[in-house]
Amino acid sequence: MRPDRDVIRTRALAQVPLFKGLELEVLSVLDKECEHVSLAGGADLFRQGDAGDALYVVLSGRLEVVSEPAAGERVVVGELTRGACVGEMSLLTGARRSASVRAIRDCELLRIENSRFAGFLGTHPQVGAALARTLAERLADTTAAVSEARRERVATIAVVPLLGEELPPTFVPTLMECFARLGHPAQRLNRHILDERLWKGASDIAMGDPAGEAVVQWLAEQEEAAEYLIYEGDSRDDAWVERCLRQADHILFVARARVEPGRVDDRWARLGAASSDSVGKELVLLHDGADVPRGSAGWRTGTALSGLHHVRPARRQDYERLVRLVTGRAIGLVLSGGGARGFSHIGVVRAMQELGVPIDRVGGTSMGSIVAAQIAMEWTPEEMVERNLAGFRGMIGLRALSDATLPFVSLLSSRATVKMLRNMFDERDISDLWLPYFCVSANLSRAQAVVHDTGPLWFWVKTSCAVPGIQAPTFHGGDVYVDGGLLNNLPADVMRERNAGPVVAVDVNPPLEFAAPPEPQATLSGHSALFSRFRKAEAGLALPSIFSLLSRSVGLNSIHNRKRISEYASLSLYPPLQEIEPFNWGAARDAAERGYRHALPLVAAWQAAQ
Repeated sequence: MRPDRDVIRTRALAQVPLFKGLELEVLSVLDKECEHVSLAGGADLFRQGDAGDALYVVLSGRLEVVSEPAAGERVVVGELTRGACVGEMSLLTGARRSASVRAIRDCELLRIENSRFAGFLGTHPQVGAALARTLAERLADTTAAVSEARRERVATIAVVPLLGEELPPTFVPTLMECFARLGHPAQRLNRHILDERLWKGASDIAMGDPAGEAVVQWLAEQEEAAEYLIYEGDSRDDAWVERCLRQADHILFVARARVEPGRVDDRWARLGAASSDSVGKELVLLHDGADVPRGSAGWRTGTALSGLHHVRPARRQDYERLVRLVTGRAIGLVLSGGGARGFSHIGVVRAMQELGVPIDRVGGTSMGSIVAAQIAMEWTPEEMVERNLAGFRGMIGLRALSDATLPFVSLLSSRATVKMLRNMFDERDISDLWLPYFCVSANLSRAQAVVHDTGPLWFWVKTSCAVPGIQAPTFHGGDVYVDGGLLNNLPADVMRERNAGPVVAVDVNPPLEFAAPPEPQATLSGHSALFSRFRKAEAGLALPSIFSLLSRSVGLNSIHNRKRISEYASLSLYPPLQEIEPFNWGAARDAAERGYRHALPLVAAWQAAQ
């Protein structure tokens, strides 16, 4: 049975702090004097600079307050939930709106025109003093009334199938089990539950229907009572699916990975249009059996996806990772460059796995980009050691001379590197990795650090590793790209921007490197440098090679910025690796063991403190 609309409104007004203590009869009069506004999720209530002609009270739903200091700029100031007011300043001063306000959810609002509110106070003087005190308190802090600290975490998640297919029956229940296992239980809402809890046909109520106020009010109560809500959509294009999308902080579109991306029809456009532009929209591809992701980049074409996830229905860890990523609790691992010393990253991974610390998102620069890609492909630590020893064999000793070239642009042609990376990663696209991944290169043409999270994996990994002067640069789109370590050798800041959860950063560059004769010397011939190498044993002061100098120059970025980098990381690790030469490609096992021994106690202590 549909509830009485007037009773719902009056009771809702009684819950608003601004009207606390007023009798129901007075609130009933106020209700008749005011306009009730239904605002769909994603719609603007008003824009910055609009005339301030009314006060609004949020009866249910959630609004976002956005300041626009300059054209094209948007700064989120805060959020408004049930019981909040906005526009009280204009009520007293008539000033124009100082910020824009838009609906994050479907909202029910009370709109009180300035003139009508003044009339209400005139006919009900008994409430004027109380309301004046309330407004004065709000004016004492002009922003506290309009916004609390912005709630960054996701609270409501819509799960909707694509391609006209229903969700697998186990998908949402498994998600809920993972929420519970992680200590954050979720409530499930679908059309059947809504109809059962309210009245038959409640899920069919469209925006603008008077009975929709009761639905929005009930949903708002569920959101306040539950830590997380999962809105379960289905293949029907109707009022319920649209409501799921408008109520969501985050949307997961679900499709079977074996379906060709080109089959995405206009349902995607319809679903996307029904939700707010500010809401994250991510795609979950479901894989059957042991399928390896292929062709995933095609799903991004023509879509505004903020993320893509690969889930194997039989693998619980994939669901748990998805939950952590969506709710801002994912653990991101970011790895520095450093030549062969980067093999110690493998030991850090081993330590984290033994301690049960999940790795949900990975990224890196130079050598860190190689190991991060191997992690994203779900290679085991032992597999990483063995494959790297085999892959880098062609760069050890005299074999490396086969890649030498005339030193007009670089000492090496990079043919050997490209061959190794293509053998290692095949033609895998970054979108086809099991874990979200990025690597960093430096655009020499534009003096910019560039983050790569789509495109051919081997191509951008090679670019991220192209130490200027040693490896040939990469040419792409008319620009010249080299090793990302030149500008960001440990991209913890990039990981922090992408990952709301803990960030573990590993820097393999020792703070002290090289030794030189004590006497001042401003010039050096190649002959004397070569001679110093033969005297290394007796003098202990072999001069660094051009390879070591160039590699060290690239790695200085992370050493110089360690303090700044630590501000982005929850845990920073610096394995002791000075004894390992940066171009000793045969040291994979030794470096990995050093990384493991260093990381194990530190990660365990960090884990215990969480």
